[in-house]
Amino acid sequence: MIIVERPGYIFLSGKSEALAMFKKYKVFVEKNIGNVICCLKINRGEEFTSLEFNNLCSMHGVNK
Repeated sequence: MIIVERPGYIFLSGKSEALAMFKKYKVFVEKNIGNVICCLKINRGEEFTSLEFNNLCSMHGVNK
């Protein structure tokens, strides 16, 4: 698995990694920056439309 991080972007090697990486990123932002993610801009990719991803966003107040 190769992940290249740039300011504001995280590149995944596969769509199946989206949910797990978002969970890690959310924890990172909350612990290190002290902010809560409230909005997620997506490109309508299927990796962001799964029931599990939608439930996570709803539970934590993240708008897509």
